[in-house]
Amino acid sequence: MIFSRIIFLLVSCFFILAPSTWGSTSQQEIAALKEQLKFLMKRIETLEKNQKISQEGLAAPQKPVEKISDLPKPTAPLQVVSGNNNVQLALSGQVNRFISYDNNGKNSQISHKDNTFSSTRLNLTGKGNLNSDTTVSGVIEAEIRSDPSSTRDIGTASDPSSTVFLRERRLEAIIDNIKYGKLWLGQGPMASDSTSEVDYSATDVITSGSEIYNQAGGIKFINRRTKTKDARSVAAVYDNYGEAFRQDRVRYDTPNFNGFVLGASHATRDIVDASLKYAGEYGKTKFGAAIAWAKSPFTGVTRKGWEQYNGSASILFPVGISLMGAGGQRKFKDVGRDPGKFWYGKLGYQFKYFEIGKTALAIDYAWSKAIADDSTFTLANFRVINTERFNSYGLVAVQYLDPAATEIYAAARTHQLKRRGDWFHKILSFVAGVRVKF
Repeated sequence: MIFSRIIFLLVSCFFILAPSTWGSTSQQEIAALKEQLKFLMKRIETLEKNQKISQEGLAAPQKPVEKISDLPKPTAPLQVVSGNNNVQLALSGQVNRFISYDNNGKNSQISHKDNTFSSTRLNLTGKGNLNSDTTVSGVIEAEIRSDPSSTRDIGTASDPSSTVFLRERRLEAIIDNIKYGKLWLGQGPMASDSTSEVDYSATDVITSGSEIYNQAGGIKFINRRTKTKDARSVAAVYDNYGEAFRQDRVRYDTPNFNGFVLGASHATRDIVDASLKYAGEYGKTKFGAAIAWAKSPFTGVTRKGWEQYNGSASILFPVGISLMGAGGQRKFKDVGRDPGKFWYGKLGYQFKYFEIGKTALAIDYAWSKAIADDSTFTLANFRVINTERFNSYGLVAVQYLDPAATEIYAAARTHQLKRRGDWFHKILSFVAGVRVKF
């Protein structure tokens, strides 16, 4: 409308301000000018109609959609509007669900669970530029989990809709400077978080590095001697000492120095840690590694805390083959408590057979000893835990669907617990699921 009015005004001004020239103009020229004016008016009307259609297209009647190709294609990324004009707001998240068949040697069950490896979640991130070198961000991220795979046991009922598990993941402010590094303040990952999960196999949706227990984490072992369910679940007897280490803390990471980043953090109850991470490429070969140290002086009223070391490394060759390894040890300060230990290995292969996205396959093995822990445990518990050994074998497949930001996956895994004087049935778990990112 504004554009058409301007054109009309300019044309009108021409005829109003130049009347003296008309007398010397031939009738043919006047007729030609009138035709040009008519053409301009028709052009203006067409532009106005197109503008109206573009502004009101969403409200206009839509044709029935008979197939996916009939759906309109977005011409530009959709924007999330911030309440502050100085801040860019981003909304993201994912849904990650799977169907599982689990068998503890005595009973079996088909369940529908949220995948705790990479849970269903929502993230709001606001970012502003303090200057050309410094950004300030605020992050709010929460998990929305119904029947999480890390806690659901065979024979238990599904979560009713009124008790869906909502858990904080990140509630933090971040100041990031190119020259001086990154400062984090609030609930979020410690510096040592994910240091046991450096993995280039592209299978993190169902085996996040060495974090393997979440596939059937809540399932308890059946004691073959007593024919009863034991107190230990899969998640209780294996830990990679580097996963989900999120706390209310302050954290600092150095700038990236030729691929190296050094980090340190301090959390409530005087938990402290430090990490050194590296990522780089040599020709077309990709390599990454991380090592970490952490210390917690308190684990309960009567417990004396622990100190741990852990790390992982992974390499991806140009042919698509990847190797990954991780290990760690937690030394407890309690009398009579042996150190908890784990190690893990994975062989992966990824290729692109389908145009829609790559395919990733992997096999892995995990082992641990004396892992189970609770703030109420005493010397009597330690004597039992010190004899416990756990191992797990897994086979996974992931297919990426890039146009839809989606992965479909399947996995099979066995979990075995051994303890002096007791024998346990293996736990078998088969899952198939989908993760949709947005």
